[in-house]
Amino acid sequence: MEWQEETIQHLRSHIEPILPAIGSEVVDVCNNMTDVPDQDREIILARLDPEKNYETLDDILVDINSEN
Repeated sequence: MEWQEETIQHLRSHIEPILPAIGSEVVDVCNNMTDVPDQDREIILARLDPEKNYETLDDILVDINSEN
């Protein structure tokens, strides 16, 4: 998936500083991703595991890029 630049910048600026974090913390710190374009936000919220511990932004990108 090719993410919009707004989405990538949002992930870098809001999420990287709090890592490591579980998926629900990632969503909370991002205000439920309200700054992210609607289409990207829906995909991210559907694919992030709220109970998984994410150590790096790359870990998050693996999950949100997965279509499973």
